[in-house]
Amino acid sequence: ERSNRMAVEAEIAYIELDQIFNASADGMWVIDSDFNVLRINQTLLTLLGKSQEGVVGKKCYEMLSGSLCRGPNCPMIRLQAGDRRVERDIEKEYEDGVMIPLMLTATPLGELDNEISAIVVNLKDLSEHKRAQAMEQEKIKAEASNRAKSDFLANMSHEIRTPLNGIIGMTELAMDTTLDDNQRNMLYTINTEANSLHGLINEILDFSKIEAGKLDLEEIPFDLRAMIEDVANTIALKAEEKGLE
Repeated sequence: ERSNRMAVEAEIAYIELDQIFNASADGMWVIDSDFNVLRINQTLLTLLGKSQEGVVGKKCYEMLSGSLCRGPNCPMIRLQAGDRRVERDIEKEYEDGVMIPLMLTATPLGELDNEISAIVVNLKDLSEHKRAQAMEQEKIKAEASNRAKSDFLANMSHEIRTPLNGIIGMTELAMDTTLDDNQRNMLYTINTEANSLHGLINEILDFSKIEAGKLDLEEIPFDLRAMIEDVANTIALKAEEKGLE
């Protein structure tokens, strides 16, 4: 009776392991010491683009090629040499040339006369992980580029504003001297245009603040008539050259 119970428990354990094996999101197969594929789950069949009949009983190196197979890097050879676990990144190449990155993990499954009789190999598709890493790297590069652009604009704006402030200051001092109406009007236009350019430079800096999420909007009073007159003064010279009033 006890032996029957143990047999039932063993059968249940086998069924549970079989369900885990087949339901795994990672590709898995069992390979014997002669490199024959004993079992393979559906995930790995899909990954390899094969059927059960096309894999079971075949040599594993017929499914995966390259430096991984039948050489010093072969998981079976490494485990037979004494390693208890083999783990590395590999690539599976499809017929259309597409390369799929995989994480391979191999461990002994059974031993006979102190020799490994079979191993279980787990193959995890790293495509999504690699894509996420690439996107993160692109994000970091884009952020670095934006910071460099913002720093450049800030430095250039500072270099331009320094002489511009000198022009604004000197025209204001000049307007406090004795001038005729024509001279005063010309100095006023120079001062107005310099202040407009100063405002434009500040607006360029505002774009950098927008990208950094640091722009604060403000409401300030302004004189609409004075603004229109400033615009008119700006284009007055060109209009006069064309004979316009």
